[in-house]
Amino acid sequence: MMRPPKESFTPTGVTLIYPVPEDADGFYQRLLLSGLRLAPVPVHVSLSPVNGRNVLVARNEACTGYLFATDGIEAPESDLFRFLSQELSNGERLTISGRYAPDPGTVIETESHFLMLGGRLMTSERRVMTGPGGERTLLRSRSDLSHDNIVPLAVRGELAGVSP
Repeated sequence: MMRPPKESFTPTGVTLIYPVPEDADGFYQRLLLSGLRLAPVPVHVSLSPVNGRNVLVARNEACTGYLFATDGIEAPESDLFRFLSQELSNGERLTISGRYAPDPGTVIETESHFLMLGGRLMTSERRVMTGPGGERTLLRSRSDLSHDNIVPLAVRGELAGVSP
């Protein structure tokens, strides 16, 4: 794949959240009220139906595929877990994913899956950087949903003095 010259580089990123409930506007408003953002700056967010499911989509150079707090830094897991614990019913899943290019030769992709299981929020997350030569570097990887490693995140937070 041919990459654009550096001077024509536009680092547009994308963040997706899916499937969101039928009350997508309410879901998005509650997300904002909880202090979570799709980018560190205000961005246009659209709702797209894909395969019968609602998908929140934000495209902007500030979008990364993960959520931010109101201070413009990546949102603390405790804030995200608190919000999703209130939003998801038992057996419900939600995915937050996306990608961005911090420079012309690099793409960072993030995918986070959440599942409410028995009143506990479980997660699986992976962040990978692809460099100019196609080399891939794992930046972050963890899972409560694979290898029979079912450890409730709420318990981890409680042990650290953070309530879900």
